[in-house]
Amino acid sequence: MIEKKYLVMGLGLHGGGLGVAKWLAEQGHPVLITDLKNQRELAASLAPLKKFKNITYRLGQHQLSDFQNAAVVIANPSVRQDNKYLLAAKKVKAKIYNDLSFFLTLCPCPVIGITGTKGKSTTATLIYQLLKTGQKKKVYLGGNIRISPFSFLSKLTTQDLVVLEFSSWQCEGLKSIKYSPSVAILTNVGQDHLNTYKNFTAYRNAKLLLFKYQTKKDWAIINRDDRASQQATGFIVGKIKKFSLSHGDNYVKNNYLYYQQRKLMSIDQLKLTGQYNIANMIAALYVAQIYHLSLARVRIILKNFSGLPGRRQLIRVWQGRKFVNDTTATSPLATITSLQSSQQPIILIAGGMDKSLSYNQLAKTIQQKVDFLLLLPGSATDKIKPLLKRLSYKKYQEVSSLAAAVKIAKQKSKPTYTILLSPAAASFNLFINEFDRGDQFNKLVNQKP
Repeated sequence: MIEKKYLVMGLGLHGGGLGVAKWLAEQGHPVLITDLKNQRELAASLAPLKKFKNITYRLGQHQLSDFQNAAVVIANPSVRQDNKYLLAAKKVKAKIYNDLSFFLTLCPCPVIGITGTKGKSTTATLIYQLLKTGQKKKVYLGGNIRISPFSFLSKLTTQDLVVLEFSSWQCEGLKSIKYSPSVAILTNVGQDHLNTYKNFTAYRNAKLLLFKYQTKKDWAIINRDDRASQQATGFIVGKIKKFSLSHGDNYVKNNYLYYQQRKLMSIDQLKLTGQYNIANMIAALYVAQIYHLSLARVRIILKNFSGLPGRRQLIRVWQGRKFVNDTTATSPLATITSLQSSQQPIILIAGGMDKSLSYNQLAKTIQQKVDFLLLLPGSATDKIKPLLKRLSYKKYQEVSSLAAAVKIAKQKSKPTYTILLSPAAASFNLFINEFDRGDQFNKLVNQKP
């Protein structure tokens, strides 16, 4: 039986807190939502909750007494466990969850979990596409992909299957419930979120928690081509599959993609390009293999899969110029990968808020690949500028807004140019989140001159 006195800490703007609160309210439970943001800032998340009379709010602040009176706290995944309010809740023996760990205590069916620094959303979505019509059971997609699993929790039966994307913070929530998915995938591990974690090792170890509680009958899918991912294999007790561009049952050879060592299709037939996207596909192929999907079924899905919004998404071709939205590239590594896969000449729109990451390699890649750079305001921009100066790279301009960046990019570009939004930084100084940044870019690009 579900306990009462529920407190949702951080309604947020991505849908996770909203999904939990809405589900709890629908079950008839009294819910307190507390958030440091005010009513105006949370307007979009608050609107769907207006009809519920069993929700109360504490906005613009937290109060210790709320946490001291809670039996269950569902905290925003980014809230650290040493937060003083969570510590207050722990003192009264309240149960602490994030959205996914709480969902997993209620989920009646098997779960496929995906995490990684890059590619987790694309991989999760592709796995869902592969399985949803290739199985007799119903398949659902949710997690750190702007789809709350609480939106479909009430529909689930023991015969269904859930595909969940996990952030590193959501992986940390698995410790309290001692749970790992029956199939767990790690796409890769690179430098990210070092403004939250004390070092790279701590960040990597958070990702590896996805595998910690697996059993011998479970599956672990690890990137053989990624050194940091390989360090997971030492403690995994489940059955391990290592995916690679060139080894194993699923791989690339002579420009063809192979599935279970059989020729599947030409790389040229795929809508997604770039080695990192091919690697994501190969990871998904191992899930297809575990669930015994046919060659024909896999070929149809891969041929039609075009990826996700905000991930190297072609928005418009205007007077010979390509405008590409890669707003989810919030780390230098992601932008480097995007630049290496983009057609030159390139005008890059980058910058924003730093996550305590190194921009040295990105600066070198900009020097080699970028014809002109437009830098948005923020602490990441402040780190990039001296690195460019050291490399004697002068082809950049600081701008005050994304609108100014798009306007200048249109003016400075010529036919055949790629105008790439790939910020290599967080968005919160100018935008609600990275998706808001991408949406604004799309609107600006599609405006008539």
